[in-house]
Amino acid sequence: MRWPRNNPFSLLELIVVMVLLTMATALLAPRLSGFFRGRRLDDEARRLWALTRYAQELAITSAVPVAVWVDVASGTYGLEAEPGYGYTVVPLRYDLMSDVEVTSTPSAGTPAVAGVQRLVWWPDGSLAEGSAAVWQVRRRGLTSDAWTLSRVNGLSSFTLIREGSG
Repeated sequence: MRWPRNNPFSLLELIVVMVLLTMATALLAPRLSGFFRGRRLDDEARRLWALTRYAQELAITSAVPVAVWVDVASGTYGLEAEPGYGYTVVPLRYDLMSDVEVTSTPSAGTPAVAGVQRLVWWPDGSLAEGSAAVWQVRRRGLTSDAWTLSRVNGLSSFTLIREGSG
């Protein structure tokens, strides 16, 4: 009895498959770049929201006022303990991705100091007066595609809401 011999792929078949893969990649690449740009926006908004939650928990557990700040001009944001309370926390600093910007709306008419908006949590978990009311994370120059961090009425926490799509 003779076993059939398995024939390997020919060079021509391999070239045809490679050409098809190249064409598919060329057609999908523009769509994938938009997908990754949107993911960067989503990731940045979620990281800022998580930082606000962490700051509130850190203020409660360490019994020291903790601030989350956004410097719009330099494209950075972070977390730090308020000075003068005898206890420090490890400060965190993040750079915004190049095509992402954060805008804020102060509450109670308190303006930003040198372009920096702050949220300050007291050790009891409440927000200090004059903390920003709304932060919007969006693609630079686009207002239609954004994430909004806004204060939950009557609470010292923020909710994250997607507005528009891109």
